[in-house]
Amino acid sequence: MNWSTLFMTTIRMPDHAAAYIKGLELERAVLWMGILAVSAMGAVFTGLTVMMLPLPPEFPRLFAQPFAHFAAGAGGMVLFAHILTWVGRALGGTGSLDDMTKLIIWLQAVRVGLQSFGLLLLVSVPVLGSFYSLITVILSIWILVQFIRVGHSLPGSGTAVVVLIATFVGLIVGTSLLLTLIGVGSIGLSPNV
Repeated sequence: MNWSTLFMTTIRMPDHAAAYIKGLELERAVLWMGILAVSAMGAVFTGLTVMMLPLPPEFPRLFAQPFAHFAAGAGGMVLFAHILTWVGRALGGTGSLDDMTKLIIWLQAVRVGLQSFGLLLLVSVPVLGSFYSLITVILSIWILVQFIRVGHSLPGSGTAVVVLIATFVGLIVGTSLLLTLIGVGSIGLSPNV
């Protein structure tokens, strides 16, 4: 299956696309390269977005740094794939870390493609671009649920939604603990508070 066919299959029949991607035999080094490549594409997209549509002043300047987005994207995908694998297995799934990583990488590549078109639409027809962005988010969540269902061989989409929610809770708690341990939570606060 070529890239464009897989892209369209992902949009129209995500379960078929997930089964195809899950069946690919890829070495771990290829998965790491995929994570880096998709993170780099996301960082370039973010950089272009910030150049075309400047951030409001209330946003931290960190959002305007493509390297920060690259690091957060790569780290986030690795963390998300691990937590998704653990939670899915805890709830009866059978997917491996490699399976979930392949699916997450492909989903991110599809999202960058969809968002790139959305940015062009947002610049040319802002109202239509905003609506397209909302549809893209909803579509991405639906695709992710189907990818989780197929990736973990779960019996239904309901179980996949539970895995997704539990994964997000785990991701938020884990990230909060990590940031607290490295001292991010106390930046800017007086030690006497």
